[in-house]
Amino acid sequence: MSLIALLTAISEQASAGPDPEPAFDGKTVAVDFSTDPRTENGLTFLEKSVETKWAPAEVGGARAIRGTGYAYFSFASPEFKNGGLPLVRVTFEYLDPTPGTLSFEFDSSDSSVHPGPQAGVWKGRRVTTSRATGPWRTGTVIVRDGRFSNRCNGGDFRLVFGGSAGDSWTLRRVTVTAASPEDQEKNRQEISRRAYISAADSGPFPLTRAQVLEQLGPYTGQSLLTAPVQSLRGKVVCGYQGWFAAPGDGSHMGWVHYSEHGGFEPGDCHIEYWPDTSELDPDEKFPTPFHKADGSTAYVPSSYNRKTVLRHFRWMKTYGIDGAFVQRFVNSLRSPADLNKVNTVLTHVREAANLTGRTYSVMYDLSGGGDCADLIINDWKSLVDRMRLAHDPADKAYQEDNGKPVVTLWGLFAERANQHQAIQRVIEFLHNDPQYGGCAVMLGVANDWQTNMTPEGRKMLQLCEAADIISPWMVGRFGDPAGARRFIAEHNVPDQKWCAEHGKEYMPVIFPGFSWTNMHDGQTPANQIPRLQGRFFWTQAMASRNAGASMLYIAMFDEIDEGTAIFKCDPNPPVGETHFLSFEGLPSDYYLWLAGQIGRLFRGEIPESSEPPQRPASATTNHPG
Repeated sequence: MSLIALLTAISEQASAGPDPEPAFDGKTVAVDFSTDPRTENGLTFLEKSVETKWAPAEVGGARAIRGTGYAYFSFASPEFKNGGLPLVRVTFEYLDPTPGTLSFEFDSSDSSVHPGPQAGVWKGRRVTTSRATGPWRTGTVIVRDGRFSNRCNGGDFRLVFGGSAGDSWTLRRVTVTAASPEDQEKNRQEISRRAYISAADSGPFPLTRAQVLEQLGPYTGQSLLTAPVQSLRGKVVCGYQGWFAAPGDGSHMGWVHYSEHGGFEPGDCHIEYWPDTSELDPDEKFPTPFHKADGSTAYVPSSYNRKTVLRHFRWMKTYGIDGAFVQRFVNSLRSPADLNKVNTVLTHVREAANLTGRTYSVMYDLSGGGDCADLIINDWKSLVDRMRLAHDPADKAYQEDNGKPVVTLWGLFAERANQHQAIQRVIEFLHNDPQYGGCAVMLGVANDWQTNMTPEGRKMLQLCEAADIISPWMVGRFGDPAGARRFIAEHNVPDQKWCAEHGKEYMPVIFPGFSWTNMHDGQTPANQIPRLQGRFFWTQAMASRNAGASMLYIAMFDEIDEGTAIFKCDPNPPVGETHFLSFEGLPSDYYLWLAGQIGRLFRGEIPESSEPPQRPASATTNHPG
C-alpha cells in the first residue's frame, strides 16, 4: 500500500465528525501576580528569561506585572509534562494597549510544525478575548496537542505581546486547566490519528542547496506551441502562487500556506476557500484533520504534486486562460527546502504550459526581501544556466513581450524605499547583462506610482521609467462594482496615457473578491469584498477594457488564502470551528469559465455587457480535469 493510500485509510477509519466541546474540569495550575509575592501553584513564570522584560505594577490598588515582548511559563506539576495532559485550556487576565496584538505559542507534539529535529516547537493558537470586570480582559486558548517538554527557550509556552513602540501590557493571572480524563482519552486518539497525517514526509529536509540546484535541467518534453508567444497584448494571464504543500507530498515542509499558526486543524487555518478535490486522483489528495458535514475526511491538494499542476494548466486551456505568472518569493530562495519547493513548482509549470499551449513567466515577489538584488540576480543566473529558462528552443511556452522574455519584479512601493536601490540593480541586470539580460521587465507597483511626490515616490517613478511594462496592484483598493468603475476611471486612464507617452505597456489587475478573516484570526470581516456572483469581477474587466487596456492580470488562480482564487473551490467545504466561503451557489468552475469569457471580451469575440454573460445550461457542470 502506498503512503497516501495508508494515510487515507487511517483517516477514513477515524472520520466520525466533530466531537462536542471538552469539559475542562481536571487539574488546575496557575500563577497569580496579584499577590505579594506572586503565587505559583504548579506553574512557573520564567522571570529571568532574556526575552522577558517585566516589572511589578499596581492597577486600581491591585498588584500585577507590566512589560513588553514575551512572557514564558513552565509547568512545575509533572502531570502536564511530556504529553501527559495534552488537552488544556489556558486563560490569562490582562490589560492591553491600543492598538496591540496578542498571540500564544507552545511546545506541541505536531510534527508538521517546523519539520526537523525540533518539530512541534512554537506552534501557535488563536487567542479569543472577552471583557472581564472593569478594564481587564480575559484571553482564552485551547491547546489539544501540548507536549510541554521545555523546548520553548526553556519554557512550555509563552504569551507574545506586541504593539506600538513604548506600549506595555499588564498581566494579572495565568491559569491552565486540564480537560476531563474521558476527554483526554478521546483527544489522545485524535492526536494519534493526526500523527499519521502530519508525520508523513515531515522530517528534516535531506538535500543541500547544491543538490537542489543539480536537479534543474533544460526542457525535454513536447510542446503544443510552435514558437514562443511574443506579445502580452490581448492576453489574460493569472497569477499562480503554487505555494501549497502538505505532509506526504515529498516536500518535507508540512502544511505550507494551509496553516496559520504552524498547525492546520479546525479553528486554526490560513485559507478562506476549500479547494475542490473531486476530480483529483488519490495520489493528488492529502488528508487533513478537517471533516465534511457527513463526517468524511476533507482533503487538499499540493502544488508540489506534478499531476496537480498539470491539471491546473489543463483547466486554463479548457476555459481559455492564456497563461500564468509564476510567483517566486525572494525569501523562498534562501533555504534549500524552500528553494527546492519553488524550483519543483516552476519545473512542473514549465512542462504543464508546454503540454497545454499556455504561457508562463517568472514573477519575483519582493515582499519582506530587503536588499534582495544578489538573491534575484544569482537565482536568475542559475535558472538560465541550468534550466536554460527563456533561452531554451525546446521550451516554447515562456512568455515574451516585444520578442523579449518577460520577468516581473512585484512589490515596488514607495514605503519600501530600502529596496529601491536593489530593484534598480536588478532592472539594469535583466536589461543589459550580455549573457542573462535582454528581458522585458514588468514592475508590479503601488497605485500612486505616478502621483506620489515624496522623495521615495519620485524614486519609484524613476524606476518605472526604466521598466517595459507597468502593472499597478488593485486588490482591495475598492469593494463594489461602483467603486471599481470609479477607481479604474480615475487611475487607469492617466496611467495608460503616461505609459503610451513613455513607450511602456500597461497591464491592470482585476480580482474576483477578497477575504482573509481566517488568516487574521477573525479580526477582519468575513467575505470582506463579496463576489456578487461574478458581477464584481466582470465590472472590473469591462471598466478596464473601456479605459483602453489591451491585456489583463487576474489575481489570482489559486489564492485561497486571501479569497481571490478563480480555480475550482469546494461548494461544500468542511464544517466545524473554521468557517469557509462558498461560491454563492455557483458551480465550482464558474470563475474559470468567467475568466475565459473575459479573455473572449478582450479579443473582441463577445460583445460588451453591463452584466456577466449568461452561461449556457449545457456548460454549467464542471469540465473533466
